[in-house]
Amino acid sequence: MESEVIYACQSAVKNQLKDPDSVHFSSWEAWEVTTGTPMGALTYSPELGDKFYNSVGVVNAANSLGGYVGDKPYVCDGVISHDGTTYVRARPVSILGSDS
Repeated sequence: MESEVIYACQSAVKNQLKDPDSVHFSSWEAWEVTTGTPMGALTYSPELGDKFYNSVGVVNAANSLGGYVGDKPYVCDGVISHDGTTYVRARPVSILGSDS
C-alpha cells in the first residue's frame, strides 16, 4: 500500500508542475500513521477501515526556461479509503532561510 501512496503523491506533484514530463523523483518513502490525529485536509474515517499515510520525497523539475531548479523536498498526506480509492495532498516544504 505504501507504493500506491507514493505513486499517487508523485502524480499529484506532477500535476503542480509547468513541465511534468521533466520531473525527477528521489528518496520517496511512505508510512502508515497509526497513532495520534493525522493532519491534512483529507477526509479520514478509521472506523470504516480507512488508512492514513504520510509520504516525503525530493523533486527536481524544469522551470519555464527549461533549466532544472534543484532538489526540493515535498510532503504528502494520503488516505486509502475502505473502498480502495486513494486520495492525496502534496505540497512543497518551506525551508527557513531559503529564497524559493
